[in-house]
Amino acid sequence: MGAVLLSPLSFSFVPAMLLIWYLIEWRWHYSAFTAILTQLFTFFAIGVLYSSVVGTWAGLAVSLPVLPILDKELQNNSKIVTFKESKQGRGFTHISLAILTLVLSIFAVAAFAGSTVLIASNTAVTLYLAFIIVYSWRHFPAVPVKYKQTFLRSVAGKSERLQICFESASSSGGSLRLRSPFEWARVSPLPMFFRDHKWIINISLTSQLSGPALVPFEGSAVDRWGMIKCRFTIQPLSLLVIPRAKYADWLARQYLAGTGTGTISAISNLRGVKSLFGMRSGVEYYGSQTYQAGDSLKNIDWKHSVKFNELISKEFVEPHGRPAILLANVVARDANEADKLASDFMIAAISLAHEGIPTSLAAYDEKNVLLTTRPLKDTQLVVQVMQLIRLIRITGNPQRYLNPPDMRRLRSNLTRLRKISKGPSAVLAEILGIEYDGLCNNAKFHVCSLALAETKSKTNERCTVVSISGRNHDAEALEFNSYILEKSGEPIVEINRTS
Repeated sequence: MGAVLLSPLSFSFVPAMLLIWYLIEWRWHYSAFTAILTQLFTFFAIGVLYSSVVGTWAGLAVSLPVLPILDKELQNNSKIVTFKESKQGRGFTHISLAILTLVLSIFAVAAFAGSTVLIASNTAVTLYLAFIIVYSWRHFPAVPVKYKQTFLRSVAGKSERLQICFESASSSGGSLRLRSPFEWARVSPLPMFFRDHKWIINISLTSQLSGPALVPFEGSAVDRWGMIKCRFTIQPLSLLVIPRAKYADWLARQYLAGTGTGTISAISNLRGVKSLFGMRSGVEYYGSQTYQAGDSLKNIDWKHSVKFNELISKEFVEPHGRPAILLANVVARDANEADKLASDFMIAAISLAHEGIPTSLAAYDEKNVLLTTRPLKDTQLVVQVMQLIRLIRITGNPQRYLNPPDMRRLRSNLTRLRKISKGPSAVLAEILGIEYDGLCNNAKFHVCSLALAETKSKTNERCTVVSISGRNHDAEALEFNSYILEKSGEPIVEINRTS
C-alpha cells in the first residue's frame, strides 16, 4: 500500500499488480523457480518505486529485507530440484545459470536506461549470489558424503535388506539422491537432506550371481541453495555372493553326513514336503492357509475368511503316501538359471529324501533322455541328484520362448465350439482343432514326454510328478503333460517355475 501511495502515478499500478501476483502465487504456487523470479522482481521493483521519493540509497535499503525471502526460496528450490544426467564432478545448476544470466541482462538494461537505483539493487543481488556460490564451492565437495564400506555375504537369489550410515562431508548442507544402475538393488529414502549430521539409508537387493563384488551407487547432489551440483559414484557395499548350487551342495553333504539307515516310513508326515510343493489335492482335511493363486474356489473357508478379512483356503491331502517322479530339464539359458536349477534339484531331493518319499529321476535336455531311474530312497536319491547337477549345461542361446496355450481352456473352448456345425464358430473350432492336434503330436514325441513315459514304466504306482525346468524348449510338452496327468489323477507340480 505504501508503494502505491509513494510511487509516481504512472507506476502506481505496478505494486497493485505485484500484490495480485503474490496472492496468485501463494494460492497455486506454480513452481519454485517462479517464486524466485517473483522475489527478484519484487526486490528491484521496491527499490525503483521508492527511490523517486526517498532517494536511491534509501530505496535500496527499503528493498534489502527481500533478500532473506529470496534466500529462503532458493533453499526451498534445492529440496525439490530434479536431477538430470550430467558428467562426473561439480558444476553450476540450470537455475543458477538462469539467475546469473538474468542479473547480467539487468545490468545491461539499467545501463541503457540510466537507472542508478537499478544498478545499485542489481549490484547487491550480484554480491549476494557471488557470496553463496563461493561459499558453496568451497564447502561443498565433489563427493559430499562419507561412509564406511559394509560387507554382506548372501546366497544368490536371496532378498536382503540392510542399513548403511552416511555422514555429511559438506558444511553447507544440501540434498542428495542415490540410485543403483541395477534393477535388483534399491535405495531409500529419496531425496535425502543433510547438514552436519548422520543419517541412515536403506538398501534392498536380491543377490545376483553375475553381479559386481563392489555394488556402485550413482549419486547426484546440490548445495543448500541449489546453485552448485555434483555427480559422483560411491561403492558403500561389498557383496560376496555364494552360488545357490554351492549352498545346495553343502546342504546335501550335511544331510548325507547326518543320515543313518533311515526309519521314516513312506510319507508318514507331509508337513515338510507340502509346504514346499503345495500338494493340495486329496480327500483328507489337512489345515487352512491364506488363499493363493491356483487354489480351487470350492476349497475356500468362508467362515474364517470373513473372520480374518482375507480369503482362507482349506487344504486336503491323500490319506496315504504315493511315490514321486522328479522330472528335470538340465538346459539353462545362462549361469544364473543354471545355478537356480542346481539349487532347486538339490533342495527338492533333500526334501523328498527327508520325508522318505520313494522318488524316481527323469532327466533330459533338448535332444536326449539323459537319465531315468527306479524309485530311490534317502541317500540314494541325494547322491544321484548330486551327479545329475553335473549334467546341467548352459546353451547360451538368446532365443526366448512364448508361454504355451492353456490346454484346459483350449480343450474347453474346442468342446463348446464343436457343438455348432456351421458359421464362424465352426471355422474357429477347426482352427483350434488344428492347434490342439499340433500341440498333442509335438508333445507326445518330445523328449520330456519320452523321459516321463520311460520312468513311469519303471514304477507300478500312481505318482506325483515334480517338475523343475527353465520352461524353454519343453514349455508346450510340460503344459500338455500337466493336462493329461491331472485328468488321470496324477498331478504335476512345478517348483519355482522360471520364465
